[in-house]
Amino acid sequence: MRIEVCGPLNATVRPPGSKSLTQRALLMASLAMGESVIKGGALCDDTRHLMEALRRLGVKIRESRDAIIVVGTDGRLGRASGEIHLGDNGTGLRFLATALCMTKGDYKLTGSTRLCQRPMGPLLDGLFKLGAHVRSERGDGCAPILIKGNGSLRGGSVSLEASQSSQFASSLLICGPYMKEGLFLELQGQAVSTPYLNMTLEMMRKFGAEISGDLRSGLRVEGRKSYKGRILEIEPDISSGSYFLAASALCGGRVRIEGVGKASLQPDMKICHILERMGSSVTLGDSWIEVEGRLMEGEDLVFDLRDCPDLAPTVAVLGAARRGKTAIINVPHLRFKESDRITQVACELKKVGARVEELSDGMIVEGGSLHGAKIDAHGDHRIAMSFAILGLRVPGMEIRNPECVAKSYPGFWEDLRRISSP
Repeated sequence: MRIEVCGPLNATVRPPGSKSLTQRALLMASLAMGESVIKGGALCDDTRHLMEALRRLGVKIRESRDAIIVVGTDGRLGRASGEIHLGDNGTGLRFLATALCMTKGDYKLTGSTRLCQRPMGPLLDGLFKLGAHVRSERGDGCAPILIKGNGSLRGGSVSLEASQSSQFASSLLICGPYMKEGLFLELQGQAVSTPYLNMTLEMMRKFGAEISGDLRSGLRVEGRKSYKGRILEIEPDISSGSYFLAASALCGGRVRIEGVGKASLQPDMKICHILERMGSSVTLGDSWIEVEGRLMEGEDLVFDLRDCPDLAPTVAVLGAARRGKTAIINVPHLRFKESDRITQVACELKKVGARVEELSDGMIVEGGSLHGAKIDAHGDHRIAMSFAILGLRVPGMEIRNPECVAKSYPGFWEDLRRISSP
C-alpha cells in the first residue's frame, strides 16, 4: 500500500466500535439469561473469531444491519469438544480459557504462530488454583491450551500476577458470577493496563453482576449469579480513532472523531493529553473529540504508556516527525503483543531516518530528516496504521502486508483515503 502525502486536513471520522468493549459484551451476553442486542459493535477479524467460537459452543448469534443479537445460555455454554482456533485474537484466547473451564468437554485453544507465543502462564496458574483442569500443551505457559471442563468452576480466592496483561484478570472477573464460590481476586506485581479492568467491571455491572472492593484491596464477585440480557450501545474505538487525531498533528489542520467523548473510560483517551503536550489543540465534547494539529519542536518529552500500550507505535511516529527526544517508558508488555512492538517499531523507524534507542521497557525516539521506505508491518495492525499516517507527511512510504489492519479496523484504508483526499 503506497501512501500519498497530503496537506492540512479538514475531516470528520466515525471509527468502528470499540473492539475491547465488543469482546467483553459478546462473552457476557453469551453467558447471560435472555437476549442481548449489541449496537455498534466492532466487526473485525478478532471479534469474528470470538463469535465463531461462541457459536460452536451453542450460542445463537446473528447480525443485523447495525447490531449483533446474542441469545444467552444462562451460563451453560454447550459441549463442543475439540480444537478452537482464534487466529491472532489474544483477548479471545484469554477470555475463553476461563469460560471453557466451566463447560463440559475436552478443548484445545490455539491460534496463529504469534498467538501461541503470547503469555498465558499467570492465567493458567490462577485457573488451577480455582479448581480448573487446564495446562499449556508444550509446558511453556503459552497456547495451545488444553482444557478438561467438568461443567463448573469452584472459584474462591486467588492472587494473580498482573504485570504482563490485564486480560488475565478480566477473564476471571467476567466468569466470576458463575463460579460456585464466587471470586475474590487480588492483583500482584505492578499491574498494567488497569483502565481495561475498569472497563470490564463497568460492563459486568451493566449485565447485573454484584462486585465489591477495588483494585488495590481486592475485588469480590458474588457467585451463583446470572447476567441478564440487555441492550447495549458500543462506543467507537478511540484506539482506531487515535490514528486520525495524530494525523492532524502530523499534517496540520482539523480532525474530528465522532461518537466518543470526554466521559469515555477507554484507556487510549490519553491520546488527547499526548497531543496537547506535543503542541496540538484538543477539544472534548460529550460525543466528539476535535484536534487542531501541530507538532511542537525542540522540547524533550516523556510519556508513560503503562496503561495504554497500544498508543506506543503512534507516539513513536509522532516523535520521529519532530525535533527533540520523545521517550516512551513503562511498556515492557509491548514485547508480547501481535509483534514485539519495541523492537519492530524501532527497526522500522530507523528505516525512515529516525534515531531510536531501544530500552528494555520502551524506546527513545529522536526525529531527523525523514524519508520514505518500505515498511514491514510484521503482521501487526498497529504498526501498519501508525506508519500509514506518517506517510501522509513523509513522501515515498509503502506499507507491506496492509491487510493486517483487518484485525481491528477493516475499513482503515478507505477512511484514510477519504480524509486525505483533496
